Amino acid sequence: MLLANMTVAKRLSTDFPELAFLRSHPSPHQFAMQELQKSLEQRGIFLDIHSAGALQASMARYAGDDFVSRARMMVLNSLCAKPMSVSRHFDNDTICFMQCFKQGLEQNF
Repeated sequence: MLLANMTVAKRLSTDFPELAFLRSHPSPHQFAMQELQKSLEQRGIFLDIHSAGALQASMARYAGDDFVSRARMMVLNSLCAKPMSVSRHFDNDTICFMQCFKQGLEQNF
């Protein structure tokens, strides 16, 4: 799916530069992520916030099929979403597509 999205975005940017409408996800607010990490550590939940992949892997340790695990994951997902930056939408003329970074998927374009 990621490869398909990257291919389509590159093709739109190249073939239809005047029509291409692209999206970029900036990095999360670092201070807010660090504060969340400290707060959760005080409650016995340890998250690695150094990258999106590390965050996902550390959250996965707390997943499970029982009610408490599912509820915990819902709360963790909600708390971790708060410091995330809003995606930016732009056309080719506004920002060079090759300089964008897709934070959630950790892909440089």
